[in-house]
Amino acid sequence: MFPRIEMKLRPHLYLGWSFTWLALLLMPQAARPSTPSTRLPAAEISPPKPPLTQTQGLAEALELLRQEGIETLYTSRLVTPDLRVDALPSPGPAKQRLRTLLTPFGLTVEATPDGQWIVLGAPSGTVEGCLTSDPGERPIVDASVTVAGSGQEASSDLAGCFRLLNVGAGERVLEVSRPGYLGRSLQLEVSPGTHHRADLRLRIDAETRDEILVAATPEEPPLGTWRLSRTLRESAQRTEGDVVSAVADSPGVLRETGVSFGVRGAEARRVTLVVDGMSIVEPYHFRDLGSLASAVTPEAVGEVQLHRGTPPLVYGNQAGGVLEMTTKAATGRIAGSAGVATESYQAGGRGSMLGGRGRWLAAFRRGRPDLPREIGQINATPTYWDATVKSSLALTDSRDLSLRVLLAQDDFLFQDQEFQFPGQGFLGQSLQAGQDSRHASLRYLASVGSRHLIETSLFDVEVDRLRTANEIDASILVPNPLLRRYSIEDRRETRRRSLRIQATSNLSEQLDLEWGAEVAEERTLYDYRDEADFRPPFGLTFAGRLKSQPTAVFSQGVWRPRADLTIKTGLRWDSDSQLMPRLSFSLHRRQAVWSGSLARVTSVASTYELPLADAETFLSDVEVTDYLSLGYRRTGSLGFLSIEAYLQRIAEPRVRFANLYKPISRIPELEQDRIRLAPAEGRTQGLEIRSGRQARDWRAEATYVLSRSEDLLDGSWLPRREDRRHTLTLLFSTSLRAGLSADFRWYGATGQPTTPLDLERLGLFGAIADAIGAYHSERLPDEHQLNIRLVKRWTWKSLGVAAELGIDNVYDNPRVRGFDLFSVGDVPPSLPVELGLGRRVLWGLEFSW
Repeated sequence: MFPRIEMKLRPHLYLGWSFTWLALLLMPQAARPSTPSTRLPAAEISPPKPPLTQTQGLAEALELLRQEGIETLYTSRLVTPDLRVDALPSPGPAKQRLRTLLTPFGLTVEATPDGQWIVLGAPSGTVEGCLTSDPGERPIVDASVTVAGSGQEASSDLAGCFRLLNVGAGERVLEVSRPGYLGRSLQLEVSPGTHHRADLRLRIDAETRDEILVAATPEEPPLGTWRLSRTLRESAQRTEGDVVSAVADSPGVLRETGVSFGVRGAEARRVTLVVDGMSIVEPYHFRDLGSLASAVTPEAVGEVQLHRGTPPLVYGNQAGGVLEMTTKAATGRIAGSAGVATESYQAGGRGSMLGGRGRWLAAFRRGRPDLPREIGQINATPTYWDATVKSSLALTDSRDLSLRVLLAQDDFLFQDQEFQFPGQGFLGQSLQAGQDSRHASLRYLASVGSRHLIETSLFDVEVDRLRTANEIDASILVPNPLLRRYSIEDRRETRRRSLRIQATSNLSEQLDLEWGAEVAEERTLYDYRDEADFRPPFGLTFAGRLKSQPTAVFSQGVWRPRADLTIKTGLRWDSDSQLMPRLSFSLHRRQAVWSGSLARVTSVASTYELPLADAETFLSDVEVTDYLSLGYRRTGSLGFLSIEAYLQRIAEPRVRFANLYKPISRIPELEQDRIRLAPAEGRTQGLEIRSGRQARDWRAEATYVLSRSEDLLDGSWLPRREDRRHTLTLLFSTSLRAGLSADFRWYGATGQPTTPLDLERLGLFGAIADAIGAYHSERLPDEHQLNIRLVKRWTWKSLGVAAELGIDNVYDNPRVRGFDLFSVGDVPPSLPVELGLGRRVLWGLEFSW
């Protein structure tokens, strides 16, 4: 019998440049020809006009169709100068092409006996209204208002108001959405020739309220926050099969292995992934094998934002960055999609129930990823699946109840293999691993009056992990028969229950107050046995239960003493750590925004983070991180320029283990290059410069990062593996004709630090400890690669089809990260290890309705 152990966690610049895109700025703008009020006889038609561009109007589109032989008659009362079109309809029957072109404007056509077409106004009305926040009653800017099923869309202006013209008569559904707010749908009975008023209040989404409160204006994200664009998100949901992969390739973010990434010098394991307010305990499939996929179904993801600087207060004890996702808002009608990509397939749907009072969403994905070469592919069969289910019910106009469940599972088996060499051989079974996880939350959201919002959430998490690695017969390498066996069994079960209460109060036009409290209980059961006779810990057996009962209280105030100034102060207290204060400001000056923040974050290791495989049987002490950041952003007609400088100091960093030359391995703790790092202090600092411009049919952006990430080891500041001095990312996206779009991403970075290895001293079977040089005293070659995405979209009635082709690492530049130390015979122990798979061709196909 193993002893039962109850443990209480211990309390305790190369100068940067900006990019002005001179060539793009000098691009001539298309002329806008005048719009005729009435169709003229054929003899009076002016000379042919140039092909339709995305800056021309409906009248020009009809004129181009006339040149193709489709004669139309219309008046200026119907075809007004403000009606703009994106592109000509695809070739086909005249009636179908005209209806495709005219339906979004509430227009239709009828054929005349002589073969012409008369443009008529379908029975329609006008819908207008204003959007305000709940609580606070502030105008909501840049919200999307869509007439379901028609393609008609409008955006709210600076006063929060919108107007939709020529809305078809009959029963219509308005769908309103804006990041940071709960989406709403409104059913209307539109009568011909009438005006309908639709004033709506959108509830602030408690899961993203920090973004709404800290921003000086609704359009500007907080300092250090980056939002994934709709284009990148949709691309990731098809081809890559993983939204987190798109984030890992975003500017200023450093991908480690698989889809995992680090933020501003932090390890990938320190980045917290949050879905609908839930912190995901195990965010990756196959975490120990290179993090080959995230544990969140892409089809369910609606909005994505990455907090690279100070994390939101509700996650204030997570010091390595926060990736925050919100699931899609359910629609008033049933909508669905299904797709297949290079390594996975997925399907999802959403809709309403109970007369529109209830909403639901469901998504499922299954995949079989391609393994990195370091893991080995002989008889290796990795598979995974994940699912997301969400339902919500409007109890009253001011109260909502919602349930969310995230499920994930992965399995990996590397079977026995026999390797033959002249006169002898060996047999080994490398690894079997699996993990099941379930995350569930029940949320009650209520408005109290017009100025208060209260959220109560219950969270339940269960994660079960199994990892076994049995026999390795190494008699051909080590003749001593006693040094043959390696056996490991690692089982751990984590259970976490928590209750969180949050409230937002709009005390006045200048002052908002947010407060919250959370209580939790976390238990992890370990059953571990290591029978290795040739490496530490020389037969460790550990069985027990680690228990933690953290309690947290947090509060912050957002004060707007002037229309152009926002000041935020906050404080968080955790029972297992220290007080965490913070202060930030945002100042507007014409088209520029100056911002800054100062914060302290304390972090305590969770019970499931005990590194038993490296013979560590105690959790690390409290880690304290101080943040200081300053930012400047300017937006104008020529594009935007953003500059952020940051400094982070880490006191008493956690002990961590790393492999110097082989970062991916089936059994990393068994490798000879495994080392233990216990720095006395850590620091990261950097300067991030972003510049770009967006037009109607293209977007260009460049990001340059100058950074340094170091640890204080044995009295000297030495670079971390995550250290990259220079990083440059160039992005260009364009929308071509006939539903075709293209995205280009070029990435280049300074090579990561590496430790030199004296191969002569190592020899064939020498001790690696005698051949290792000074820690991180050299750097690997610089990294750079080009990725391309091409997307083609088709629409037929309510069915949409999108096909995507992607090429990663177009010119096949290798990413060298280390050395393979295993050698046999005349094979030298210096084979380069490449984390990438070289050039990859990816494809995806998605159907939506």
